Order: sequence, then C-alpha cells, then structure tokens
Amino acid sequence: MIQAGPRVQPQTLCHKTETCRLYRGLNLHPFPDERPLSSPPPVFQALLHSLAGLRAALRSERAFRQELVLLVAAVPLALVLTGDPFRRAALIASIFGLMSVELLNTAIEKLCDHVTPERNDRIEVIKDMGSAAVFCALVLAALLWGATLVERLGF
Repeated sequence: MIQAGPRVQPQTLCHKTETCRLYRGLNLHPFPDERPLSSPPPVFQALLHSLAGLRAALRSERAFRQELVLLVAAVPLALVLTGDPFRRAALIASIFGLMSVELLNTAIEKLCDHVTPERNDRIEVIKDMGSAAVFCALVLAALLWGATLVERLGF
C-alpha cells in the first residue's frame, strides 16, 4: 500500500528572495517587515516573474530593446495607417509576436550557453533554429506592415 508523504507547506517569501527583491524594485512589496509570510496569489506571482523576464531582456538583449522602440513607433503609426480596428490590432500584434519570439530565442540561447559554454555543433543548430524563428516572425511582421503601406499609398 502506498502512503502519502507529509504535507508540504507553501513556500514562504521574505526580503532575501528574488521575488521579494522584485516587489521592492517595483514599489509593490506587500511585505513591509522582514518576517516570512505566505506567498502572493499565483497570478500575481506570474506577473512578477514576467516583469522580471522583461527587465532581464531589456538589460541584456540589444535586439529586444530595438523591437521595443519599434513597438513604440508602431502603435501610433498603426493608428494613422488604417482605420480598421482589426488591421490595427494585427499590425501591433505582429510586433508583439516578434518580441515574444525574440524572448523565447533569448531564453533558448541562454539555456544552451548554461548547458555548455564551449562551442558545440548540436547547440549551434539549436541556436540557428531559434534565430530562424525570429526571422519568420520578422518576415510576418514585414508582410503585414508592407501590405498595409501598399494599400494606404494606393499602389
């Protein structure tokens, strides 16, 4: 007969954990004192991890910073280029898609570098595939924006 092990208590957070340091960095720290408390709701915790990932990408990835600038320019440009709300959404979503693929590619590259910092032919193929995914997302965005520009300019 299989018996269940002891119940594991939820992990506690305190000022020394990465999640709590992130809370403080965002001025959202729900635990003003230093005593351990139970963790925040999972959705809030997921949001904090997402913000930490975006922050890490902004600090370390030049391509991601360039795509963020592209997004900032794309939003008002999409509003000017077309009056169709669905096309506007598609144009902006294409840039978000590109940024998402860039984040995944960066995560894959960092994981590969962690697994083996030396040059490895198999790792190179994996990194090339991630780069190809970014290229495909870039082509998709270029096609959507190009088609909208062609239509707007009346070619």
